[in-house]
This record gives sequence, C-alpha cells and structure tokens, in this order.
Amino acid sequence: MSMLSPDVHPCAYCTLNSSGRVSEQFIRFGETAKSMLYLHRDQSLPGRMVIAVRTHARDVTDLPDDVHADFFDTVRAAARAARNVFPSTRKINLAVGGNLPQFSHPHVHLVPRHTGDRKWPDFTLDVQQPFWPANDRRFAQTIERLLADPNFKGRVRGM
Repeated sequence: MSMLSPDVHPCAYCTLNSSGRVSEQFIRFGETAKSMLYLHRDQSLPGRMVIAVRTHARDVTDLPDDVHADFFDTVRAAARAARNVFPSTRKINLAVGGNLPQFSHPHVHLVPRHTGDRKWPDFTLDVQQPFWPANDRRFAQTIERLLADPNFKGRVRGM
C-alpha cells in the first residue's frame, strides 16, 4: 500500500481519529476491524455518512483483499442500515473518493436520497449549511438507531 506522509499532507481522517470523534463535517460513530464510519453533519439528506478504510492507500484497487472485502461489506451494511432507519429512502448514492492528500484513506460517501429531497433526482455531494450543532440530540438518536440495526449488529462497534 502506498503510504502518504502526514508531515507533507496532513490527513483529515488521521487528525480526526487522533483528536476525538467530532470534526467540522463528521462524527465518528463506528468501526470494524478495517474500516471507520462517520455520520456526516449535513443530515439534510438523512442517513448521510462516510465509510473509510483505516489505512492510507492510493486507491481501492491497492487494498489487500481482506481490507477490500471488509470495506465494501461495511458499505453494503451501512446502506442497508440507512434504508431501514430512514424508510423514506428511495435510492442510495455511493461515491468512492480518496484522491486528495488530505483525504488519503479510500472512502465512500453514502448519500441516501428521498423523493422530493433538495436535489432529487440529481446526483449531489454538496453540503447544506448550517449543520446541526455537534451536540444536537438528533445525531445521538440517529447513531443509536443505525448501530441497533441488524445489518450492523455483530459487525460494527460503536464509539
């Protein structure tokens, strides 16, 4: 795996993981052996989250088989959990990223779409501000419901 120097390109995921659970855009809420799960603070599209591998890599194609399998199994479990927790979900959009040095962990943006949402039916990764305050109870309630979903039980450890 291609490692990127944090001295040259500070990594937002490494910084968040070493400094706590909450950043400007994400709340880390779960993990597997090889992946990390973050609830996006923009919940104007309910259930929006990011799933990232724990290690730096140039691309998902560079991941060892066990990391790749865990990562995409976790993405599928997260999509199913989001659909269960938010039954108005009509479609789950997925976007794989990780090419920017500050986001050097391959990751997937999971964006549940709902008929009549602010961008339906167009694809979107934009964010709607202002975000809820980090201590807003709705985050804790959403995280609790996601972690209780059968797709996460025994797979994802809460933070």
